[in-house]
Amino acid sequence: MSKVERTFSTKVRVPYQDAIGLILHMIDYHYELMRTATKKKERNFQEKQARRLKAWLEDQKDWIHQKEGEEPSVSQQLQDELEPIIHSKEPLYEIEPAREPVTKRRILEGPTKDWSQRREDSVLKSAEKSFFKGEKWEWKNEG
Repeated sequence: MSKVERTFSTKVRVPYQDAIGLILHMIDYHYELMRTATKKKERNFQEKQARRLKAWLEDQKDWIHQKEGEEPSVSQQLQDELEPIIHSKEPLYEIEPAREPVTKRRILEGPTKDWSQRREDSVLKSAEKSFFKGEKWEWKNEG
């Protein structure tokens, strides 16, 4: 028997959901037995059982709908709970900073260098290191 996916549930429905699912499967089973029965007495019995279960199911669903109508809806319950909080003038909690704010400036190499110049210098230094790798270069004077 496969489980039916529940699209919604209420406090009234939850205790009955599995029972209702089982009854629906039993109704289907009795109708299947009624369809395949060869004797009239067997067909009548299976039909009677299916009708009894269907009548119970209809009564149960009507009762559940009546009880749900008596209860406030979930959205109404949430609104009733949140209304005093939303309209309250007092703060719910104080927010503290996670750490002290940074007030010191970073010191750069030399008083006139800025971040972009420092980056250019580091790129040039790394390029020089990777290009030359300690090789000796000699310039020949042709002339």
